Parts: sequence; structure tokens; C-alpha cells
Amino acid sequence: MHFPQLPDPNGWDINITGTSNLVADDWRCTQTGPVSDIHFWYSVQGDDANTSISSLTATIYSDIPVSGTTVPFSRPGSLLWSGTFGVGAFTSRFFGSGTQGFASPQSGTSGWVRPDHVAFYQTNITNIANPFVQTVDTIYWLGLSVEVTGTSLIGWKTSLDTFQDDSTFKGTNGLWNELVSPPLFGGQSLHQAFVIVPEPSTVAIVSVVGLVGAGVFVRRHQRRR
Repeated sequence: MHFPQLPDPNGWDINITGTSNLVADDWRCTQTGPVSDIHFWYSVQGDDANTSISSLTATIYSDIPVSGTTVPFSRPGSLLWSGTFGVGAFTSRFFGSGTQGFASPQSGTSGWVRPDHVAFYQTNITNIANPFVQTVDTIYWLGLSVEVTGTSLIGWKTSLDTFQDDSTFKGTNGLWNELVSPPLFGGQSLHQAFVIVPEPSTVAIVSVVGLVGAGVFVRRHQRRR
């Protein structure tokens, strides 16, 4: 598992609708074992009640660390594992609300809108069959994309917590790009809200998530720069 990156109720939601909108963030494994559970937070563009997740794909990558000017920001490397989950293979529930923005970074500055929506939700994928087995002290990247029922977009929520470098998104050229808000919105480094929980830590995530629901947030800052 890793320390939880909890949702920012007044942050951004980064478009992950369709396989062309892939977003990834990194974590360090603190205990060798299977990635049996994946938990993340999301919002629907414009709070469209007629749009929901019909399926989601989670991917796990190796890490390409920062290396001077050659690799100025860390990014996902080789694809290590992928799983696609349809309705019934995951659960979602309303989690909280706040004044939030929605971003489609592939569209440039015009793809960033704030304010856009209020509600956000938690999705849980548990008891994953054929899970990826992570190794302690290794850094990995979690990527997410979804398919939807409806006409609006789904965004992966940004986090109050940080681990090392920024999240990344895949550009139209197929290359990974560092995820930073435009100067108009402060040029902020962004990180995604998720928790990786291998068994037997299911009880721990319930406690952590309970803290978020109660409005308790812990900020962590660990950057490689």
C-alpha cells in the first residue's frame, strides 16, 4: 500500500473519458503484495446526473525518474498490468461537495473551466482477480480511463496530498506530459486522489476514508526536485 492521496474538495477534475484521455500518478509501495483494491475519486462535468461510469480501465506502469534535462519530470514507463472493469465489478458512491474545476488538458488552456461542478464521488475496485503484485520500495504509476453512459465527461479528482512529482497526462502525440494548471489558474502542480490497498489492509482504508468524510485532511509533500 502507500499513504493515501485524499480528494481536494475544491480542486480540479482531470478528464479521463475515453482511452485517448489517460491520466497517471505515482506511488511508492510500502509492502510487497497484490494490488487487490484500487480506490479513487471523480466528478461528472457540470454535475450531469445523466452521465455515469459504464466501465473503467486501470493500468500500472514502471517509473521513469527525473534525469537532468533529458527527463525533466518523472513519468510512466513500461506497462506492467492492465484491468478493465464493467458495471458490477466496482462500486461508486457520493462522497462530498465543493467548488471545483474541470480540465481537459489535451485541449490546452481552453480546456480548463472553473467553477464547473460541486459533487464528487468515490469509486472502489475490490478483490481484483489476477492482481498486479507490487514490490516494497518500488515506485509505480497508476493510470485511469473510463467509458461513460451519457454525454458529459468524467474527471479524476486532484488530491490535497502529494508524492514526489506531478501527475501526467497523455498528449495527442502519445507522449506523457506533466500536469500543471495554466498560469491563469495559478500554475499549480497537480496530483490525483487515490489509494492502493492490498489485502489485508481493507479495514485501514475504511478508517482513512472516514477521516475524509468527516472533513479531516492531511497534507504531505515529498518532491524529487
